[in-house]
Amino acid sequence: FAPEFRGQGLGSKLLSAILEHAKKFGLEKVELHVYTSNIPAVALYKKFGFEQEGLIKRYRELDGQYFDCLAMGKFLWSQLVFMRLALCVVLFILDIKKIIGI
Repeated sequence: FAPEFRGQGLGSKLLSAILEHAKKFGLEKVELHVYTSNIPAVALYKKFGFEQEGLIKRYRELDGQYFDCLAMGKFLWSQLVFMRLALCVVLFILDIKKIIGI
């Protein structure tokens, strides 16, 4: 954001809307890259539950200086949701087995 728009919570509002849209769209995970030097952005992503998944050294060069980048990700569905889904699949398979007599 331009300096005059920083510190107003716009990044949080935008990221929140993006994550909600991603959930409605059915995405399992959101991934991003952010420069390690962008401390406010890294803090924002961590606040929203993104985790560091990797470090890309010398990601970009600008005016003879190289910048590193963090690979970050956030799963949109909790482990509990995955466990419930897995249980539903197992129960469905058991019902199918009963129906066909296996």
